[in-house]
Order: sequence, then structure tokens, then C-alpha cells
Amino acid sequence: KEDITAEIIGKITEDKKIIRRIDGRSEEIKKPPVDVKEIYVITTKSGRKAIVDNLLASGEGKYYQFCGKYGIDPLKIKFGENTIEVVRDNNNVEIEDIRTDAYNRCMADFVVNFIRAKTSEPSTRIHASIAGGRKTMSLYLGYAMSLFGRKDDTLSHILVMPELENNPEFYYVPKGKKTLKIVDSSGNVKRINIAKEGVELAEIPFIRFREKFSSMIKNYSIYEYSKMVRIAQQELDKESLPELIINIKKKFISVGGMTVEVPAQMMTVYIFLAKQNVMNCGNDDSPVCYNDDECFVEASIGNLENYVSELEEIYSNYNSNLENIFTRFISDAEGEINKFRAIRSKINNALSKNNIPQEYHIHSVKGGVYKCYGIPICKSKIKIIEE
Repeated sequence: KEDITAEIIGKITEDKKIIRRIDGRSEEIKKPPVDVKEIYVITTKSGRKAIVDNLLASGEGKYYQFCGKYGIDPLKIKFGENTIEVVRDNNNVEIEDIRTDAYNRCMADFVVNFIRAKTSEPSTRIHASIAGGRKTMSLYLGYAMSLFGRKDDTLSHILVMPELENNPEFYYVPKGKKTLKIVDSSGNVKRINIAKEGVELAEIPFIRFREKFSSMIKNYSIYEYSKMVRIAQQELDKESLPELIINIKKKFISVGGMTVEVPAQMMTVYIFLAKQNVMNCGNDDSPVCYNDDECFVEASIGNLENYVSELEEIYSNYNSNLENIFTRFISDAEGEINKFRAIRSKINNALSKNNIPQEYHIHSVKGGVYKCYGIPICKSKIKIIEE
């Protein structure tokens, strides 16, 4: 596969970290060694200028000097002004620095979309470095790799001894040298040992969620960082919630090993609302749903005919000598609605006493004239046993 490096560069002095990332010392970390074919830098407007002036410099910059020292043909690596990715604001203007909340969000969105696009290319491996830029920029790159990274993609950081880290003249370890002469901040000349601890490339293990969130990745073309965090968290929360098992014949509700026996009339209402969720809810992305008109039922007189017909069908499981529920509801509709609300309270009390989480209780939300009622747990977690 073709190896691509993705760098985060923020401050003007940090353009040197691109060179450190492709240092020959990476052979000690990666076996076989990485053969970089492309280098992309995510940066700001000022960062771009520093890279162009210091690293490229019309073919004479530090990058080309490094390649010459290490016997690397720069023409075989795609790296230049066209691979410097400058973050833009909502008006498509290049950002000078990440100093406002709005710019911070633009950076977040840019990084995750860039990594998503690069990881969609099957013939490549991504080697992402979090060594440069502001801390939040590194966090966004790490998060993007965790969300989109594939098996062979890597994440790394560059460790540099303090004497070199703070030296604006230091870009890379000269090949074959064990010591290096530097000038410290006081103007003193000193020689330091760089044979073992000068520059180290540290690979960072990260959890890969790409397969877990594959449907989310396919369903969106442009990503907002905050929206992705919310959706990813919903997916994780959904998996952590246990299954809701409703046994119609045996009249019990079970959640995570906790079982509640429920009287027939209460069971009828609970099953009715659970079926409304399973058959009608259109929200598969969230572990719980409180705002879906289709899975929450309005307890109104206008809904009584449909409501009672289904209740009669369910209730027939428990009582073969049915009184005419439908007639009773029509003759005293308001009374029956109040009765429904009382049953809902009894069910929730029974669930609470048995430590059943709130996601499995009957909740109400605002409807029209009347409130709407439903069970908010995701429909994929509901299992109704009718035999």
C-alpha cells in the first residue's frame, strides 16, 4: 500500500516536525520501514507561510536539505504547496490562527473530514502525527483516526529532548552524528549527545471504531465534529442498554435479568405502547427517543377507536370473557383517558421498585390538546414474545 503522512502544524516554529516525522529513525519503530509517498499538512495561514518559507523555499529549504543528507529523492514524495491544507472559516477564508471557539469548530470539522476522505482510499496507509499544533488540533486528529482509521493506519508523536525542542535552528538529526553542537537561549555553545535520545518516534495505540460505526460513515458525506461525537456516543449508549423482553402469555417484563410480573390490565397498556414503538418508530440512530410522533401515542378521544381495538386484541390473551372495552371507552372517554394515565403511573412504580432504568418506563411528551405516551427505548432493543 502507498504510505501517506498527515501532519498537524500550528505554530510557525513547528514546521520542522514534518522532517522529524520522515526521519530514518522511523525504521526502528516500523518494520518494514515506512516508504512515504505523500505528505499532507493541516495548518493555518501563518503555518503555511512558515512551511513554504522554511521547508520548501523554492527547492532549497530544510526539507530538501534533509532529503539530500538521507539520500531521499524528494521528487518521489508528493509534498509541496498543493499538499498544505489550510483550514478555512465558514466564509471560506483561510484562518490565521485558532484563537476563537468558531475557528476551533472549523478546525475540528476540517480534520475529521480530511481523515475520512483519505481513509476512503483503499490503496493507502495513513501515518498521522499529532506532534505539532495546538493541543485541541492534536485531539481532533487522534479522534478522527480512532473513528475512521483502518487496521494498517498508524498514529504517532515525536519525542524530542528539551535542548532540541526549544532550539529554532534544529530541524533534524544529521545523519551519522552522535553529538550535536547547539547554542542555548543564553548564547552559550554546548555539545549534546543525540545518539540515543535526540529524536524518537513514538507510535500511539488507538481504538479503531471504523467497523463499529460503518453505517454512520456511509450515511454522511460532510461531517460536523460535534454531530459525529453525538452520534457515536448514541451508538455506544445503545449497545450498553440491555434488551427489553415482554412475555405476553406469562405476563412479565424483563430487563437485564430483572423481571417484573405485571397484572393483565397494566400489561395490556405496556404491550400496546411497545408495539407502537416497534412498528412505527423511524429513529434508529438514537438509543432512546422522546420526540418521535410515530412511536408516542396521543391519549386523545380521537385516537380511542384505534387504541381500544388494539387493546381488545391484546387483552384477549388474558380474558376470554371480554366485556366490551370499546363500548366502555366510548361511553366515558374522558374517564378512560384518566384511567389510562393512572395505569401508566402504576406500571412505572412497579418498574421503579424493581430497579428497571427510566428508558424502559412509560414517558409522556407534549402533543396537541392531550399528552403523548410511549416507551423511549430503541425499538431494536424490544423483544415481544407472544407464544
